[in-house]
Amino acid sequence: MLGIREIQIIQELLKGDVVYSKDLAAALGISLRQLSYSLAKINQELNDNNYKVIKRDVKGKWKIEQDSLNWLVSKTSPRIEIRPGTNKYDEKYEEIIDSDYRALFEIIFILVYPETVRIQNIQDYMRVSRNTILADLKQVQTVLKDMKLFLKYTSLHGYSIVGNDKEIKRAIVRIISILMKGKVQIKFLDPLVKRMRDQIIHLISLSEKELKLKYSDTSFLILYYSLALSAMYIAKKNEIKMERSSVLENTIEHKFLLESLPKLEIPYRNTEDIEWYCQLFLSS
Repeated sequence: MLGIREIQIIQELLKGDVVYSKDLAAALGISLRQLSYSLAKINQELNDNNYKVIKRDVKGKWKIEQDSLNWLVSKTSPRIEIRPGTNKYDEKYEEIIDSDYRALFEIIFILVYPETVRIQNIQDYMRVSRNTILADLKQVQTVLKDMKLFLKYTSLHGYSIVGNDKEIKRAIVRIISILMKGKVQIKFLDPLVKRMRDQIIHLISLSEKELKLKYSDTSFLILYYSLALSAMYIAKKNEIKMERSSVLENTIEHKFLLESLPKLEIPYRNTEDIEWYCQLFLSS
């Protein structure tokens, strides 16, 4: 796994301005020993995946094969992009997620990650340093407070978000709405919903057919991520609550979901979960 320092080294090398190791180390504010260690780590990743390693030519200039370059960029995306039509790094194509948006992604991650959430897990997902994550978690607490939720940590169970189940579900939709309106890559959520992708797309397609409607591109994306992340959250919180009748049980959307969810193996625990899915469809 490439860390933040390795990403920064790749960024500097792609700029093509730095030739000597001492200049590269100075540009990053690290020692030559740290530089050597990180370059070895990058080359090990390249070698393990059958790509040519980074070398210096006879003139002392760093040399990166195009295939190796493309693979490194794919591994570090969305932190690095290549200017179209060139092999040059350009700052205006770098996807930098600021702390406000990172906090939102981190809240979603904590809610849906299927295993115990530790700092390292969040760090691997966000691809930033440990210190950055620790600073972000303070922002996470502030955001959650506005959502009537709070962040909890125990050494045994790691990080979790605690609060009313309905407020947590509303928070998921609220965050998706903010991300959709902001200048940020909503697809950064894709690794989190990969497990539910096919079922949710199938469910939405069935709904368009059965309910005789067609979603706009924006409505589709909001519905897709809302359903997928809700399903991931519900799958993680597998406790069963007492059943009750639903005020929406006579709607065609509720009947459609009651039939479709089990067939597509989309998780739900109780009537309240089906009602929540139903509300997502009705609001799209």
